[in-house]
Amino acid sequence: MISMNEAVDRVISRAHPLPQESVAFVDAVDRVVAEDFVAPRPHPPFAASVMDGYAVRSADCPGVMTLIGASRAGAPMRGAGNTSIQPGQCAYITTGAPLPPGADAVVPSEDCRVDGGTVSIDANVDAGKWVRPVGFDIKAGETLVPAGSLVGAHEVGIVAAAGGGEICVHKKPKLALLSTGDELAEAGEVEPDASSGRIYDANRPMLAALAKTSGVDDVLDLGRAADEPGALASLVAGARAEGCDVLVTSGA
Repeated sequence: MISMNEAVDRVISRAHPLPQESVAFVDAVDRVVAEDFVAPRPHPPFAASVMDGYAVRSADCPGVMTLIGASRAGAPMRGAGNTSIQPGQCAYITTGAPLPPGADAVVPSEDCRVDGGTVSIDANVDAGKWVRPVGFDIKAGETLVPAGSLVGAHEVGIVAAAGGGEICVHKKPKLALLSTGDELAEAGEVEPDASSGRIYDANRPMLAALAKTSGVDDVLDLGRAADEPGALASLVAGARAEGCDVLVTSGA
């Protein structure tokens, strides 16, 4: 007889990681990450405004600037050659929009006075004010989901934000379940006669349910084995022939 801890150690020492495969990140929920997922690009990939207002050159503030265009989320400033903010110029900008080249700060709309094609700003403005710089949330090359992580909704969101299409995970295990003992009867069958000394098998259905809630979809139910070495050996051999990665046996 060996202790429980020694038995667990023996099992773990013989366990090996399952093979790897790349899957779409939306299909990776409840899978274990096999290789670090590294950000392929920064987020945001451009300097972005965190306010609705006006993109300016901080050196021009305070002052009166000429409004030359607009930069909106998903629609950077373009057209008529007005793609860069020059001294004395500014552009309207929305939250999340790219900061136009030449600008280095954003002034919220409530702090500006607009008169036709000019914008007046009365206060000094620091460079970088109300601007989210490149890579503020995620840096290129940053490890976002380490190997060994269990993928959930949080990890899916991170991979999506980084622009990842696939993630490398371990294949799901194929699990075999086997109950042993002459005393076991299948739940749902005719109630065992008290004189038979039999009881219902509760462990196998419970373990099947636990496997399902743990993300294991491929479960082979080997049923019940009588207390006879040949019967047990035959079922174990069947599990191996089916390519099962894990075999769990139990009594009642």
